[in-house]
Amino acid sequence: YNDSQLDIGVDVGIVGLCVDASPTPVFNNIALQRPKNPDGLNLMMSHNKSVLNDITGVKWRVFCHWDENRIPFESVVVYPTDVSPSVRLPVVIVPHGGPHSVFVTSYAVMHPYVYLAQSMPACIVIVNYRGSIGYGRGSIESLPGHIGDNDMNDILTIIKGLQNNPEFIPEMTHGGTNSGSLPPMDWDRVGIMGGSHGGFLAAHAIGQYPELFKVAVLRNPVTNIPVMHTIADIPDWCMVESCGLTYTHNTHN
Repeated sequence: YNDSQLDIGVDVGIVGLCVDASPTPVFNNIALQRPKNPDGLNLMMSHNKSVLNDITGVKWRVFCHWDENRIPFESVVVYPTDVSPSVRLPVVIVPHGGPHSVFVTSYAVMHPYVYLAQSMPACIVIVNYRGSIGYGRGSIESLPGHIGDNDMNDILTIIKGLQNNPEFIPEMTHGGTNSGSLPPMDWDRVGIMGGSHGGFLAAHAIGQYPELFKVAVLRNPVTNIPVMHTIADIPDWCMVESCGLTYTHNTHN
């Protein structure tokens, strides 16, 4: 933004990012514009299209899923295009951290997975499990007290659907560069990688389902919540995510 809109030396302003509260969230740029009158600041927002549409060598699909209470969760499947149709691609599952964050279809967020899809090559399945932001309050509040359960079940639901039928969800596609079939996937070569809460889920995956996940990459993972509660700077995170939103010291002694 130019000086006529925002002058850091003069104005008190905010420049930030947010996501739409809708499926397939895409980052928006936000700035506070210098007011033309003294009544206040003007909010500016510009919607960024997903630049993944402009990248050659990969395609991507967004699948929408619902649990029994109609709480949505999504997966973004990124895969290379310059691979023979006869080649079965290994699968890498990528849940985000947080857990209350989200993967968006923005190259700034997705570029390492685009590179991974092309360089291995592999089919990258990015997971926005229940509890991710951008899907409403019901989704956010469904996860505390159920970490390692709801989010892990969402990962397994996505995998099962992809194994059985790439076109497995009648209400599925919210965006992507291809409406055709996904490439063949090799379900004997499945890995999972994630950081923080994503590492927590990767640990759950490789520990509970070693017959499915052959390798796991854990980056700064959450692996010992009781110890983490005593030494981390987010003890409230440990208690709420483990015990739920109704946690009190009296009810969870």
